[in-house]
Amino acid sequence: MYNLLLTSDERSAIDWIGNRYDHGDDLKGLLTDCEMIADEVESEDIEWSGDYEIEFIVPEHVSWAINEIIDNGNLECFSIELVRKLLDFANSIV
Repeated sequence: MYNLLLTSDERSAIDWIGNRYDHGDDLKGLLTDCEMIADEVESEDIEWSGDYEIEFIVPEHVSWAINEIIDNGNLECFSIELVRKLLDFANSIV
């Protein structure tokens, strides 16, 4: 299992990409299938668009699919901080 913590703004950036690139809707689909944890929010009440940080608990097979998205694209239109966070995530997969 791997963990990825995303802020509301970072998730909004993924939404903004949408279907233009794989790091939009495809990435969102993979993440929303994962277990999600948010402080002070019951797990069944966590929403992608919520104004809080979400920690995604990513199974290994999903991590590899996310890694493929990150490796295939140049993460267009993401902040340098989000790009670094995603690259760190990809580099943590063993």
